[in-house]
Amino acid sequence: MRMYGQPERDEKNGQIVYNSLLNHEFALNEILVHDGKITTNEGWAFGDQIADCSMGEDFGNDKGQGAHVEELSYDHDRFNVYLDTQKDQVFYATPDKDFVTFR
Repeated sequence: MRMYGQPERDEKNGQIVYNSLLNHEFALNEILVHDGKITTNEGWAFGDQIADCSMGEDFGNDKGQGAHVEELSYDHDRFNVYLDTQKDQVFYATPDKDFVTFR
């Protein structure tokens, strides 16, 4: 797996990653909309993507051990990258335009 920069935190516990995706990313999404970094419509779209990702990824039995996900956190958990370690690809990243560019 290729590392995306030098994360401050690299979480592999499925339960923690699942909770972070559902709780922390929804909160970050609201902050990004409130701060005008993404539009309200983008906020709704990313919220839907968070919900889809939380249901579609393998977080392991009882959302714990055996998970195939990893969370890389940057800038004091302000930007996070969620990886599917079996497919070696990103399945969600915090949509903060300070960190990523949309095309």
